[in-house]
Amino acid sequence: MAAPALPVTLAIALCVAFTTPAAPQGLLDFFKSILPAQTFEQARTKTKQGYGAEVHGKIKINGKSFDFVSGGRGRGSAPFGTYRVGPLRGFKAPKGTWVPGYHLSDAYDPFVKDTRAGLFIHPGHNASAGCVAIRKDEWPSFVKAIEGAAKVGGPLAIRLGPGSEPMQETPLPSIVKYARYKRSAGRRSKTIKIHLRSHTRTHHHRKT
Repeated sequence: MAAPALPVTLAIALCVAFTTPAAPQGLLDFFKSILPAQTFEQARTKTKQGYGAEVHGKIKINGKSFDFVSGGRGRGSAPFGTYRVGPLRGFKAPKGTWVPGYHLSDAYDPFVKDTRAGLFIHPGHNASAGCVAIRKDEWPSFVKAIEGAAKVGGPLAIRLGPGSEPMQETPLPSIVKYARYKRSAGRRSKTIKIHLRSHTRTHHHRKT
């Protein structure tokens, strides 16, 4: 009588960092909802200091629109593209005030030739240091709307830019894919898990 075949497990880990100008369709399909953050400006221009000029627009969630601004202070507006949206957390402003917000994935900014980190969607006034600032009087309704969208399940993202116009660049979070194959006598199973590497800053907030 032959001995039963022992299960054989083959684990493969693939690490892929996406920095290409166009988002692969498979990656975009990973997000359950990509919320349009459509700017009125058709292109992102430079200030005299070489930063991204201030942009304005509306984020649309399930038929509702919320006004936002990005830029006007610090290193200017956020680059156009697709950003992963983290859960509602917040950050501590330089003056010590706690500001609620949704952390956004880091993005390479070709204007400053560096990665922009510490970006959030948060309540604000008429300018920001790169974050997507929602009007303060609209913030409670915005939180209710985006939390409702998140309940559908799966990661959320925003697509910042002029809508139908091509993006200048598409910042994307690093992706780590873990593929595990298990084989046993008479059965084969395949499991693929995808994890997003994110930087969740919940202490002193420094926008770059």
